[in-house]
Amino acid sequence: MKIFVASGYGYWGNFNPSDLREGDHQIGGGETAMVSISRELAALGHDVTVFYDVGYFGMYDGVHYLPSNLYTPLVCQMEHDVLVSWDNPQAFRFADRAKLRVLAFQLNHTEVGALDYSIDMYFHPSKWHAERYHELYPEMDERKSRPRITNGIDPTRYNPATPPERIPHRTIYSSSPDRGLHHLLRIWPKVRMAVSDAELHVYYEIDKWLKMVDVMAPPEIVERARIVREFRANDPEAQGVLFHGGIGQAQLATEQMKSAVMAYPCDPTQPTEGFSMTCLEAVTAGCSLVTTDADALQELWADAPDVTILPLPVNDELWVNTVVKLLERDEARPLRDPVQYYWSTIAQRWVQEFLECLPTTPSP
Repeated sequence: MKIFVASGYGYWGNFNPSDLREGDHQIGGGETAMVSISRELAALGHDVTVFYDVGYFGMYDGVHYLPSNLYTPLVCQMEHDVLVSWDNPQAFRFADRAKLRVLAFQLNHTEVGALDYSIDMYFHPSKWHAERYHELYPEMDERKSRPRITNGIDPTRYNPATPPERIPHRTIYSSSPDRGLHHLLRIWPKVRMAVSDAELHVYYEIDKWLKMVDVMAPPEIVERARIVREFRANDPEAQGVLFHGGIGQAQLATEQMKSAVMAYPCDPTQPTEGFSMTCLEAVTAGCSLVTTDADALQELWADAPDVTILPLPVNDELWVNTVVKLLERDEARPLRDPVQYYWSTIAQRWVQEFLECLPTTPSP
């Protein structure tokens, strides 16, 4: 099949697809999913072209990357079997030459409207995400939705020749600060009172996030940013909290595998976690994950191994007791192998859906 992919992303800048495995800077979940699925579709023998402004245009892992400004002329003039847009319904405004049109969602808001008539399938990361969208956007034909289909993980990140040694009293947080870091910083001094050598390692581009908050953010996000700023300004290392900034995905996997606990008191100010790459990474890395029942987290992760789901609103005493108990646990925390979430597995599901919906035989 000849597959065109249109990106709706850009927050993390013009990275190269090879940076997912080799880079040393942070890349968002949407971009990761788009690049990873494209790579695996190409590995299955399909001709894949992605329109996204990478650092250097060319071929990466068998995928052609072309400038975004070439999307309109090429999609309107070149025959292709499947047109996939990631979180950008406006990609379907044009007189494209596709046989099948798919809108893949990562974000938790959209604007489809009359464009529903141009879209054949919607891919959602969870049932919660699909159900919420059909309530918010009744113009979306529910028969076109395919839930629990977009997200996965690269197992090579968690398969080193020599896995790092697990540090018993090490906790990690690696999601956006506005999703619950303020809760974790508030309770951390009490965790340290119970486990004197406990450490909390925070991995995220917090400075970039704070600049965005300063430009435009609702009051509740501004308040959370204030808490993070104040904690960082008051000798956080004395409390065993280390802010590392954003790092590459390979190094992040290493840091997760070192950690005993992933503490994620997810409490978004608006619907946010339609999947949670953070939770999948924690499960794969063998961390004891403690999180909340926000959004799709209960649906997707409640039955995963070594996962504790605590209810919202966040109860400080319950969270302190839970984190302390997990840090003091003696049992081994082995790495895990979630084959159902491999990008290669997810890509096979994509192809199956394409073939079932294509009106004619795809190109060789």
